[in-house]
Amino acid sequence: MKKPTKALCIFSVLFFSACNRNLVDSNFTGKSDYKTGYIVDSIRIEDPVRIESLKYGGMYITSKSTLSSFRNNRNFFLRPDVFIFGDDFYRDLPLNDYQKYKYPDYGNCILVKSDIKIKGLAIYEFQNKPCFFILGLINAKYYNKKHNSFDIKSNIICNKNESLIYYKVVYPLCK
Repeated sequence: MKKPTKALCIFSVLFFSACNRNLVDSNFTGKSDYKTGYIVDSIRIEDPVRIESLKYGGMYITSKSTLSSFRNNRNFFLRPDVFIFGDDFYRDLPLNDYQKYKYPDYGNCILVKSDIKIKGLAIYEFQNKPCFFILGLINAKYYNKKHNSFDIKSNIICNKNESLIYYKVVYPLCK
């Protein structure tokens, strides 16, 4: 009885490996004219908070209501309503686009420590609620290279093809 089970397991692994190769072209390196970052739109986030996770790295923006669903796992930071906090607009913007966009005084935002306590997170609230956030996309390879240091690891996704991935990043615009 053990032999058919073992054979079935080996067949399953080989079958799903073959299917995976058909879905993803691992040799694709992208077009050479892709930028390191793009400005996409402006968005509104209700009751925004900035969170920092030493365990998973980086700073993020989300709403208080979304934060209530945090269960101390990495998947939370991959949700569509959790964004990377962009703390320096011009640092992330491609050099050729500097003159194209005017970002006012780093968003004019003041952050204060929140009364909300969640183990493993440092939570900050905006003193003046942002009206909007500028939504951008930043190349994962560029972001991981530019935002890592000895004491902070901001790597969200480890992927050999990270040059093909873009992270959602937001830059606050406060009153």
